[in-house]
Amino acid sequence: FGLSLPAFAQTATKVNQLSAAIQTSPASITISWTGPASASGFRIYRRPSPSAVPLYTQSSPDTGWTQLGGTLAAGTTSYQDTTVTTGVRYDYRLQNIQRSIYAHIQAGIE
Repeated sequence: FGLSLPAFAQTATKVNQLSAAIQTSPASITISWTGPASASGFRIYRRPSPSAVPLYTQSSPDTGWTQLGGTLAAGTTSYQDTTVTTGVRYDYRLQNIQRSIYAHIQAGIE
């Protein structure tokens, strides 16, 4: 199977090339990013997507986010989410904690 629901990305200043890699067995989604080198750490949040519409075009309220994995250390460039459910589309939000800048991506496993 692999990636069957498209991953949509919108990047924010200083966080570049946010991507999602899908593994079907065991089910997991790995979120990867680059930069910025000056970031003191990151936080990653997830919520079930309220829509199949790309996250950055939704008018849905900014609610329902759950932080995953605590604060990630400076220099971290990926996070593997092993708590995904097959058939659910998720919104992910990456925060550069130094500047409160966010990047978003949407991914899921069919």
